[in-house]
Amino acid sequence: MHDHFSRTYAFSNETYVHGIALFTLLFDEIFGHVGIDAFSEAEKDAQVQHWRTIAEQMHVKDVPTTWAGMQQALRTYETSPDWYRRTPAGQRCAESLVGQFNHRWLPRPLHPLGRALLLSLQHDHVLAAIGQPKPPAIVARTVRVGMRLALRLQQRTATRANQSTHRH
Repeated sequence: MHDHFSRTYAFSNETYVHGIALFTLLFDEIFGHVGIDAFSEAEKDAQVQHWRTIAEQMHVKDVPTTWAGMQQALRTYETSPDWYRRTPAGQRCAESLVGQFNHRWLPRPLHPLGRALLLSLQHDHVLAAIGQPKPPAIVARTVRVGMRLALRLQQRTATRANQSTHRH
């Protein structure tokens, strides 16, 4: 499957490395935006190895071997105007992704909330590259606090469910 993908889509190796780094770090990035340090070093190492295995199946070269290396690869790509800049295609893609999220998860009257949620979880340089406005500070803060509370509740619920499963 991964080999087929890499042969079907003619991206540069740098773009594939960015994608691998992004998928490796994605949940940590989201958790970090809301103030949660969620992953142990062992979990981070496992993420790196998982995505390196996929990269290997896709014949991607020069994939970082550590969490810090993945972070560096992500930042290097996303701060290079050669790779990461505002384009009409990037803006259309961003609009499409926001639209897909809204249509999948929210009724039409709440679509502005979906946009605020997604944009509040992005770095400023990402917003600039995809041509999206930075949400007002109060909106971003409210979204991040709400997400932190929801994620903490989910963690506690999962922990309790796991503990009760092991007791029986």
